[in-house]
Amino acid sequence: MTISSTSNRTVAATNGATTVFPFGYRFLRDEYLVVLKTDLATNAVTTLVLNSDYTVTGAGDPNGGSVTITPALASGFKITVYLDPDATQELDLVANDSLPAESVEAAFDKLTMIAQRTQELTTRSL
Repeated sequence: MTISSTSNRTVAATNGATTVFPFGYRFLRDEYLVVLKTDLATNAVTTLVLNSDYTVTGAGDPNGGSVTITPALASGFKITVYLDPDATQELDLVANDSLPAESVEAAFDKLTMIAQRTQELTTRSL
């Protein structure tokens, strides 16, 4: 699968009713996502905890996935979802074995996601 989107961050306002926040970029593992809750009145930012404050669906889907937060957050907050994969290399190729195309492509996809995150951080800095 290719990484065809350069987007790796989604921001959505809360309204007291919405619990599902979709995003349109591929991610490989649930734990590669960071979900922030920002109180718009105070600008206080809270990092939410996977499987405690929110759940994720869509890992590996080229169209993205969604974050579900229950209960619904009242108006006056924003949710930020961004991709932040670990900067590790997990593919171990063995000499003289066949080349596992899917595994190699997943490794390149992760590397592309790391590069996108680095680029996003760079463009947000001074």
